[in-house]
Amino acid sequence: MIFRVEFSRRALDSLEKLDAQIMERVAGKLRELEGTPFPRGCRKLKGEVDAYRLRVGKIRILYKILLDEKAIVIFKIEFRERAYQ
Repeated sequence: MIFRVEFSRRALDSLEKLDAQIMERVAGKLRELEGTPFPRGCRKLKGEVDAYRLRVGKIRILYKILLDEKAIVIFKIEFRERAYQ
């Protein structure tokens, strides 16, 4: 099952500010999300409905899954220190 990956403005801005090497690693994880909304290593966010996080080194990718629309919305890409604020 293929999912459509969408980005919030905030996530896109954060992605553009990343170092090229880190961006490559993040892009690999995002491609993985297209194939499955629950890739290896994803964790559910407490207190949120259908919200998960992926870890890429010190970077966290926070996203919501819209199963009925077969879409994944990336709402935040940040370093761990700022990701959960």
